[in-house]
Parts: sequence; structure tokens; C-alpha cells
Amino acid sequence: MSEYKLDILQFKGNFDKALYLQNKFNERVFSKTEIDVVYSDLTNWERNGLIDISHKVKKGGHKKLSYVDYVWVSIAKELRDFGFSYDEIKAVKVFLITDLVHDKEALKELKNHKEYISKKSGINLADLDQLDADQIDFDVSVLEFLMINAMFFAQQTVLQCFKNQLEIVIPFSINLIKDYEQVKATDVFANYINKSHVCVSLTDIMSYFIEGGEKSFQTGFPHVLSHEEHDILKAIRHNYNDLKSINIRFKDNKPEMLEVKMMKKVKVESRILELIKSGEYATIEIKTVDGKLSHYEKTEKIKL
Repeated sequence: MSEYKLDILQFKGNFDKALYLQNKFNERVFSKTEIDVVYSDLTNWERNGLIDISHKVKKGGHKKLSYVDYVWVSIAKELRDFGFSYDEIKAVKVFLITDLVHDKEALKELKNHKEYISKKSGINLADLDQLDADQIDFDVSVLEFLMINAMFFAQQTVLQCFKNQLEIVIPFSINLIKDYEQVKATDVFANYINKSHVCVSLTDIMSYFIEGGEKSFQTGFPHVLSHEEHDILKAIRHNYNDLKSINIRFKDNKPEMLEVKMMKKVKVESRILELIKSGEYATIEIKTVDGKLSHYEKTEKIKL
């Protein structure tokens, strides 16, 4: 098995190795005994169209699985363990084997965001507008793309599947979240992840043939919110009842500074002195009614 393991460091950030990786992932190197699935289940799945290992072998030989086959069979096993029926798994498969290159809508989205993709990958896509889906002589499935993406960024990646919307499979990793932000799709995906779903770890499956295993992939749960957006929500929720207003300053299209104004009733002068000594404010205004302390308003500046 060791000869089939891949060193992720050879591919991380090396986007020019995409074609090599795709070809590598389609090499048939794994025997059926290397996957944690009962042989009779594999036979049933093949018979019922869940998996396709139809390739010619020499007499007395055995059918082999490619890296892509291995990953898909492992995904199917996870879904079966979560109670997905054969038809439900086949619906998920339809999404994962979709050809990104020859799908006209997918190619259109690629063209719409070619500057962002060029910057992210370091690959010049200036001639992409002249590309026609019917002229392309190679295929790239969604699953192949996600496997390659996991190798290039070395980030933990999960697939979210929905039993009530089988045509929807949402992949998540730190860099994919940035892609969703770029195409302004975070609200759509945030809506989905709040619904009941099954989460399958793509990188946990891939770790079987990666040197170093799961530790090779950068940890960190992929968040829909950026760090700045998360801090803004924290500021809103903190002392919510005392909050009067929040001003957000932006720089280069990113939130940079918060000005949080809070109002609090106060009757004892010593509380004002405590506040002044604490220094937890940028400005403070003390309000009086009929010569008596009524409330104070303090403004805090928070750098994001």
C-alpha cells in the first residue's frame, strides 16, 4: 500500500499539477479488500448502480479501484451507515460525477469569476472567454475537483448531504468558504447548513492514501462568517440590553473598526468613578435630570 500513498507537500500550492493529479487519481491501484466494505455489499452496490468498476482485467486477475473509486465507495458506505437508500445515494452520486468543464452553467460561472480564480490559483485565464464547452477534450467531475482542491490547499474538507434535497451537496473547507463569499453565495449556504444534514469528511477518507494521514490537512472548522463578522456579532450580543448604536468603519471593503455606544442608568456616583478608572471607553457622557445622575453613555472603539 505504501507505494500508492501521496505526499501532500508535493502538491500543496502547486496548481500546475492539476492534470497530473487528476490522472493519478484515476489510476486503478486498490484491490476491493483494501476498502472497509463487506464484499457482498460491494457486489450489491455494483449490481444496483451505486458504483461502477467496469474495466477489463486479465484472466485470473481482479478488478481494481482508482483513488476516485475508493473515495466514492467510502462516501457511499458512510451514507448507507446514515440510512440513505440506494436511490438516495445514486442521487448524491449524480451531483458528484457532474462534469464541471462541459456543464455550460458551471463554465459560465468560471468565466464570470476568472480574475478571482486567476489570482487564487496563479494560472492565467485571460483566454477563458474564448473557450467553448463543446471544444474541451477532457472531463473533470465535481468529486475529482474537490479531491484536487483538498491536495492543493491541504485543508480539512467535508461534504454536507441533505435527505430532503438530494440534489444538493455542499462542500466546505476554509478556502471554499472564501469562494462562496466571492460569488456572494454565503447567505444561501448558511441557510442550508441550519437544516438537518449528514456530514461526510472527504479528507478523512482521503487520509487512507496520504502520507501522514489526517494530520496532513490543516485543521479548523470552516465558518460561513469571517473573523471580522464574528467579532461584530459578539459586540452586538455583549450587553445587548444596554446597546444604543454600532458604527462600522470599513477599509478596502473589509470592516476595520467598531464604535459601540451603550447607555446605562446609574444612581450612585461611585459607579461612575469605577467606570472612569477602568478606562473601558473612548468617550463617556454623563446625563443628569433635575441635578441628579440619570444615566451615562459610553463609546468603545474596537479594532477588528
